[in-house]
Amino acid sequence: MTQAPPPPWPPAPPTAPFPPPPQPQPPRARPRYSRFTALVLSFFSPDLYRDVARNWRGIGLLYLLLVMVLTWIPVTAVWHHGLRKAMQDPELNAVVDQFPTLAIRKGVISIQEPEPYIVRDPKTKRAIFYVDTSEATLNTPDAQQAAVVVGRTWVEVRQPNKTEKHDLSHVDSVNVDKSVIHTWMNALPRWFPFVGFPAFLIGSMVWGLLRLLLYALIGLIFVSVFNARLDFAALMRLSAVAMTPGMVIDMVSSLVGFPPPMPFCGWGWIIGAITVAYIALAVKANGEAPATPGQYGQPYGFPAAPPTQYPQ
Repeated sequence: MTQAPPPPWPPAPPTAPFPPPPQPQPPRARPRYSRFTALVLSFFSPDLYRDVARNWRGIGLLYLLLVMVLTWIPVTAVWHHGLRKAMQDPELNAVVDQFPTLAIRKGVISIQEPEPYIVRDPKTKRAIFYVDTSEATLNTPDAQQAAVVVGRTWVEVRQPNKTEKHDLSHVDSVNVDKSVIHTWMNALPRWFPFVGFPAFLIGSMVWGLLRLLLYALIGLIFVSVFNARLDFAALMRLSAVAMTPGMVIDMVSSLVGFPPPMPFCGWGWIIGAITVAYIALAVKANGEAPATPGQYGQPYGFPAAPPTQYPQ
């Protein structure tokens, strides 16, 4: 009769019939700084950028909307005040008072006043608006120097750098006189805040999202330079906060009237360079910071997982 071989020594550890249940993920710490606090601290605080990368949620879209709203409100108010002042200018109203009674029927222009009809600058007496639907006197000095010339079926607008001629043959019926223009001038300042502000905000948000994506891609370069552990969502949040100084500087420049829109075309590049510098500061702050408990080597923004527990 054969005997069973002796059991191996030392005995093998018992195996669990099922894998251990996954451990719950540790909750992310609450942000130390609010969005309103970030409006100020974004200019100088590395701690803010560390908090944004570790503890904020999302891609920073809500924060970007907040900055857009706060920077467009004063700019819109200043522009509204300037528009109201311009519409009440006596010289402008004196020019509008000279405007003829003009009608367009099936693309053909006509006026009630004798032709050629000339609207002149009250001070310099220079021709501003010239109408000759017969097109027989378009070679006169007044017709050559006028900023707007009206023919039988067209309108020519002359600017310092270019001249545009618009064909009105497709227009069915339009009536314009000085009373209509005065009505437009009175309505424009009244409706400007309700129409202009949403239009400015929507356009800025679309452009801001494109810039946010571009700055986050640039942030990937700084991640490798400073050896920071950041995912792409954290880079977008950091980019949204890093855009704050440039947007505030741009707002202040619009309020004080510097730089002028033309010919200073490099202002947008200067604002972009300021933003890139703050992105470098934000990524460097996260590269220098030690890992927080519970990260276990994971990039900031990724869910952390505890180490696997093995039986003794």
